[in-house]
Amino acid sequence: MITPSPTQSGAIFLSYASQDVEAARRISDSLRAAGLEVWFDRNELTGGDEWDAKIKRQIRECALFVPIISSNTQARSEGYFRREWNLAAQRLLDMAPGRPFLLPVAIDDTLECDAIVAEEFLRVQWMRLPGGNVPAAGVERVRRLLEARTHVSRESASLHPLPPREQPIAAAVASRRPRWWIGVAVVVVGIAALSAYWGKPAAPRTKQLAILPFNSIGDAPGNQVFCDGLTETITAQLTQLEQFQRTLLVVPTSELRKEGIASPRRAGAAFGATVALTGSVQRVDTMVRVTVNLVDVSSLRIIRGGAFDHPTTELYRLQDRVATQVAEWLGLDLSDQMKKALGEGQTSVASAYDLYVEGRGELTRRDGPDAIDGAIVRLQQALIADPRYALAHAALGEAFWLKYTVTKNRQWLEQAQRSCRAALQYGARLATPHVTLATLLNGTGEYEQAAAEAETALQLDPASVEAIRALARAFDRLNRSAEAEAAFKRALLRSPENPQLLTELAVFYWRLGRMADAEKQFLLVARLTPENSQVYRNLGGLYVMMGRPEEAATVLEKSIALRPTASAYSNLGTLRFQQGRYADAAGLFERAGGLSPRDYLLVGNLGDALRYVPNRAAEARETYARAIRLAEEALRVNPKDPATHASLARYHVFSGDGRRALEAIEQARALGPANVPVTFSAGIVYECAGDRERALDAIARAIKGGYSRTDILQDPDLKNLRADARFTSLLSASTPVTSK
Repeated sequence: MITPSPTQSGAIFLSYASQDVEAARRISDSLRAAGLEVWFDRNELTGGDEWDAKIKRQIRECALFVPIISSNTQARSEGYFRREWNLAAQRLLDMAPGRPFLLPVAIDDTLECDAIVAEEFLRVQWMRLPGGNVPAAGVERVRRLLEARTHVSRESASLHPLPPREQPIAAAVASRRPRWWIGVAVVVVGIAALSAYWGKPAAPRTKQLAILPFNSIGDAPGNQVFCDGLTETITAQLTQLEQFQRTLLVVPTSELRKEGIASPRRAGAAFGATVALTGSVQRVDTMVRVTVNLVDVSSLRIIRGGAFDHPTTELYRLQDRVATQVAEWLGLDLSDQMKKALGEGQTSVASAYDLYVEGRGELTRRDGPDAIDGAIVRLQQALIADPRYALAHAALGEAFWLKYTVTKNRQWLEQAQRSCRAALQYGARLATPHVTLATLLNGTGEYEQAAAEAETALQLDPASVEAIRALARAFDRLNRSAEAEAAFKRALLRSPENPQLLTELAVFYWRLGRMADAEKQFLLVARLTPENSQVYRNLGGLYVMMGRPEEAATVLEKSIALRPTASAYSNLGTLRFQQGRYADAAGLFERAGGLSPRDYLLVGNLGDALRYVPNRAAEARETYARAIRLAEEALRVNPKDPATHASLARYHVFSGDGRRALEAIEQARALGPANVPVTFSAGIVYECAGDRERALDAIARAIKGGYSRTDILQDPDLKNLRADARFTSLLSASTPVTSK
């Protein structure tokens, strides 16, 4: 390593985008007024050899490099600005570790600014100076950094040498591409070494890992799709390691996407992550560089970081290399069995791997049929390149299933099943295809087979949350509630504070009418993940059913503030419906339907509200007709879903077709005799169809099962039933299910 000469200047170099020149000027003036030397190009140079030579010299000789970060830098479009960062990064690589050289300054308080600070510098050390105004404390901090340049102990300089870096990728492109090509990747690696000076945090003993979306560097076509896919595949690999130890829990990328999580801080707040992996991918010609950093969420400092270079002819080695290195950073001692699990179902065909990763990237988007079709095409091409590629077969099965959920065309179900079988033919130890098959079978009403597939998946991967979910759902639909609950509790013994598992268990209790148990689990999830919009949405819906309107409104509004979703709007709409505010309810249901237009429940909810809104009652009939069409589509796929049959019965009875309503509700009760919401729906259908005796019996059973008395007392369709003297008697006689 090259140690800077003690005769080097003590100057500060300001680097800024042209839009931020005034803020840079204020920073420069403040530091100069304090007697500090500042190199600040006031747009005197416009490029060329003179500019290049002067900038190189200044960055080579300066004592402190200060890049000014704002929302303007997010675009990364200024070659001069990026080139200065790259030169500084190269300077870091030539320095002894432990010497303070870099001080990013954020001058605005926008999401764009925070994103680039987190991405580029990960808050190893930085300052926020709104508008470029430097307080006295800021000047003093800069002065201390400059003084530290000459007072770094020999011990701190020898603690953490820079990690070895492979050189071929830089050498291969230096003569053909601008050198800023390696700018961001090298900056991050350099800062990983710089963290030694500021204190390297110890990795937590129990780690919950969030792998954040990787960023695309450069303008290579399709690189962002590759980035998304690589994030997904590395997450899947590291998740497989959960089965071998209990010190690591990986947050599913699907959950991170739902909440729009892109920073370590938010991953910690929304999912309880203790460590986060950030990364970037850069492609040039025949080379690919992946840069990753492991970040301590509590301090937002880098624990470890590094860059991995691979030629495209050996791209299939990249994923294993990154996953293995991250596992070691996390303190996992990889056994031969663990290494075998990481490599299960992989390929040694570079083109197949590239297409597979891009296909996974398309699947992560899930923003409509085009993305799913793109995934299918890429995955099929991957299988042409390597027909025995088990993971590609498994991903194609998932893509076909998603295609079905959008189109409701059964041909895609058959394709999905064939792909999953092929995945198992070439990857017998893979749990994922069994989970996908269980999901398909649950979705088509084949619950016994779904349970068998889920059990097989759990034999292969006992820590699989998706397999537990599929098994519990199958048992629930088979009216084997005790076995479903046991499956959840078995998984929670391994991971007692897993937010995803706790949420699934809470929803399970909710369906059984065990509201107090459901609330307990949701509150635990809220404590573990205080900025997770999903838990507030669910808790709000529960409070609606429990007759706690003030609490329901508070948590639902918080959920919408964190992240507007169709479910949150629908739950708040249900609360307003209960309160008799039907116009408000209709508006909220319309907003929910706008976010999820093919959800029959949301359409049916809108119909319920419209019936009670003056001047809009005529719209209700057509709305119910649309809900009926959507519910019937769902039943063509899964004719054994009691909840869908119950909803269809309500829509028919509200449309005036009592005969079809009674047929549908009888099917629902036969399929779900212990399903409390179905029993409540039966009471409404019988009442509206003119069968008071059966209505009273169904409502009594719903109350005894734990269904919300508030909902029963406020539902406008039960108004006449509540006037019946027998209703008062059954209300006082029934005892709801209590917590076990």
